Parts: sequence; C-alpha cells; structure tokens
Amino acid sequence: MSTDKIKIGNNDPCSCGSGKKFKKCCRDKKPRERIVMLESPEPLRGFRYDKDKMEFMGLTLDGRLIKLDITFTQTF
Repeated sequence: MSTDKIKIGNNDPCSCGSGKKFKKCCRDKKPRERIVMLESPEPLRGFRYDKDKMEFMGLTLDGRLIKLDITFTQTF
C-alpha cells in the first residue's frame, strides 16, 4: 500500500472544482477552523465524533457513551 501524497502544481486545475488554476484559487487559503461547544448531563472523561451518524458522543467517567447536546458552533 502506497502512502504517497499527490502534489498539486500551481498551473493545475484547483481541486475545489472552481475551474481556476490552483495558484489563482486555493493555494494561499488557510484551512477553516470550527469551534463546537458541547453540553453534557454528567461529567465526562472524553468524547467521540461518529462520522457516519454525524453526532458527538460523550464518554462518561464509568465508561458509558451518552449523546451530547451542541450548544454553540462557529466556523471561521
């Protein structure tokens, strides 16, 4: 299994699908960051994100997984 990364050249089409060259589109953009605040009915020792269900699960002190409420989310 190969772990080689594909390098996009400056004159290649941008991978975002805009149709522009990479150097004129996404080359200098910073990755987006997301802040999420979670609310739990009991103390947690950690949390997990289930990509398939698109939900956060909290890991309680005694090892149970519980559903969490999202109280705030912001992307910048």
